[in-house]
Amino acid sequence: MKQLELELQKRLLVIEIDESLETLHIHSWNNQPLEFICKGPDFTEDIAKGFVLLINENSHLSYYADYNNKSGCGYYTNSIRSFISAIESKGYYWGEIKSFCYSEEIDPFTGYSENNKKEVLKEAQSRTFNLEKTIIFEIP
Repeated sequence: MKQLELELQKRLLVIEIDESLETLHIHSWNNQPLEFICKGPDFTEDIAKGFVLLINENSHLSYYADYNNKSGCGYYTNSIRSFISAIESKGYYWGEIKSFCYSEEIDPFTGYSENNKKEVLKEAQSRTFNLEKTIIFEIP
């Protein structure tokens, strides 16, 4: 089971479990009550907007915080991407691992041997939240 606490506009707890989400009932964490937000596949742009920092907004676009400083400009125009950057800032990944495979950590020109690449990829997979098995809670 993976778990990650995020301090965004609200405190969130992201949990990936090995059991069926249908049979899981979590009501508290570290003796603190939890409020169910959604399952991973149901996480939408509208839900993300309630948790990530809105930096600026005009009539055309909204700008959300880049928590991982990888956007190149300090913001994203997509609140889900901003949320994902918060997860990545903690050394975890959200959804598919392919974004990791093409990042500079596994650049084919770095000289990693195949065994090193496999170890790095295995570590990344162990730190990737599978959306189908993930639940998001607010810690009030």
